[in-house]
Amino acid sequence: MKILLIYPYFIEERMHDEDIKAAPMGLYSVGAVLKENHCDVEILDWHEINRTPEKIREALLEKKPDVIGFSVLHGNRWGAIEIARTAKQLNSKTRVVFGGVGATFLWEHLLTHFPEVDAVVRGEGEWTFLNLVRHFEKKQDQGLAQIRGIAYRENGKILKTA
Repeated sequence: MKILLIYPYFIEERMHDEDIKAAPMGLYSVGAVLKENHCDVEILDWHEINRTPEKIREALLEKKPDVIGFSVLHGNRWGAIEIARTAKQLNSKTRVVFGGVGATFLWEHLLTHFPEVDAVVRGEGEWTFLNLVRHFEKKQDQGLAQIRGIAYRENGKILKTA
C-alpha cells in the first residue's frame, strides 16, 4: 500500500513564507511510525507546489497513492481540499485522511462539506493513522468505530470515535 503524507500549500498570500515554510514535525512523526511498521510512505512538502499546479497531477499519477494523509493547519486546508479533489478525480479509490490541528478542530465541517475527505484523525495521529492504514489494507468498510481518535462517514452519517 502506497502512502503519501502531504503538507499542502496555503492559498492565502497574506501568509509569510517564514511562518509556513517548514512542514509540521507531526507529519514526520507519523511518517516515522509508518516506516517503523514497514509501510511504503513518502512525505511531500508541497507548501509551494501551487506555483506549478500541473506538478500535482503529474506526481499523483506517477506515485499512485492508495492513501493520502494531509497535515492541515487552518490556512492550508483549501490547498489540501484542492489536492484531495485532484487525487479523487484521478482515482476515486484513493483514501484521503486529514489530520493536524486544523482538521482536529474542523472535523465535522470537513466531513459535512467535502466528500473527498474520507476520514479525519483528531488529536495526536501517529498510532491512530497507522491503525487506520491497517484497516484500509484489509479493504474493510466496516469496523472504523474500533479505531480511537477518528471521525468518518458511515451510511451518510458523520461519526467520531473516543
